[in-house]
Amino acid sequence: MTTYVALLRAINLGKKNKVKMAELRSFLESIGLQHVQTYIQSGNIIFESEMDVKALKNMLEFKLEERFGFAIPVMLRTRSEWSNIIQLCPYADKPLANEQSIHISFLGEIPSEQAVNSLGTYENNLDTYQLNGKEVYLLFGQNLHKSNLQRHLQKLKTPATMRNWKTVMKLETMLAEREGK
Repeated sequence: MTTYVALLRAINLGKKNKVKMAELRSFLESIGLQHVQTYIQSGNIIFESEMDVKALKNMLEFKLEERFGFAIPVMLRTRSEWSNIIQLCPYADKPLANEQSIHISFLGEIPSEQAVNSLGTYENNLDTYQLNGKEVYLLFGQNLHKSNLQRHLQKLKTPATMRNWKTVMKLETMLAEREGK
């Protein structure tokens, strides 16, 4: 049995694409996932399954769209991948000033070399990023809603969903609690 973290993209944004977490948990259990937990309303899910990553991701996206009536891209990571993501964060130990924040953009797939090359450089003294596989580590020097960095990353041409460092670490705590650590 493998423990997974699933991050759903674009649910519960304002009045759009509403999914209640209790209903989501119940649905995921009904399709065979085990020990399902959610965290806040933005589609953060921890569960266990015997399926491999690719089959599980495809099944989840199909079943979620079938159940809720709209496409829900799923970014799926194993427990060991999640730990590695945290360890590789280049900004984790950086003291943050007033409006600074750390986020991670979780990509649906590793972007093509052409897409990565299209990023070029991002000219902004406030914000910075580092791409590593299927994650983009982001350090916002200002309110992230004032930054153009998110739009810049769309050049990667892969589905993505972003989480702040607090959420990433809360999910890590939940995973550790499951393991009795």
